[in-house]
Amino acid sequence: MICPCCRQQVRPNQRVLVALENNLLSFDGAEVVLTARLANCAVVLAEAMPRPVTHGVLISRIWGFTEPDNSYRDLKIAVCQLRKKLPPGLIISTIRHVGYRMEIARQESDAA
Repeated sequence: MICPCCRQQVRPNQRVLVALENNLLSFDGAEVVLTARLANCAVVLAEAMPRPVTHGVLISRIWGFTEPDNSYRDLKIAVCQLRKKLPPGLIISTIRHVGYRMEIARQESDAA
């Protein structure tokens, strides 16, 4: 994770790391290369882990002042693309009418 002030890597969760300098997401040793936009989305979601992030916050943090005309649709597409690239065990849940939440999937043994 990158601190927005100093651009240094920060680990909000010992198992998840997003490095914007090379658009790399790491989770439990698995690494995935992302596009710059998907890496920005992952940073925002990972910063808030496990709390949800609203659609508005994600849109403003990903696109900033150059928000696309169809921002909600573009956000849904970006999250869908990010979900497809996530390493096993890391998920993004939809919080209806609110936004999205990145979380670590519960193991079957944890659910019992």
